[in-house]
Amino acid sequence: MRTGPAITIGVVAIVAAALAGYWAGFREGWNMGIRADAAPRGSIAIAQLQFIDRGRIDDVKVGLESEIDMGLIHWHHLSKSFVAPFINVFSGTDVIPDYEQYVRRLAVYRQKHKSSLHDPSVEKSLIENAAKVGPEFAEEMRKGGDEARRALDEMVQKYGK
Repeated sequence: MRTGPAITIGVVAIVAAALAGYWAGFREGWNMGIRADAAPRGSIAIAQLQFIDRGRIDDVKVGLESEIDMGLIHWHHLSKSFVAPFINVFSGTDVIPDYEQYVRRLAVYRQKHKSSLHDPSVEKSLIENAAKVGPEFAEEMRKGGDEARRALDEMVQKYGK
């Protein structure tokens, strides 16, 4: 057998195996990530139900408002990812545009109800508490808050119509 065709066949086989492994791994990883996230969300639901039982509705509201913000922020990051144009193919589900209906609901709600991330007194309190840990941590919190607000604003502007 000639070495040229053998090398070509070998390289093609390796590339095909790598692509198949990535494809199957990403799809399985996508589904496993969703499944793994269900238990912590369920645990948070228990805490929220306990808060409701104790009449601490404001604590539940804070948690739910945070979920709205995180939904918009995570969608922002997902939509900016270099993988976003291929997410449906890689995941095996219709993420885009199907999930955008949820993002629109979040954005319309957030447009009508401002996030606590836009409350200067909340930001000040968070930064002051972070400064007790250290100035570097406070600066990280400030930068993270700025980034989160920009992401929220961008998602509300894009989907809040």
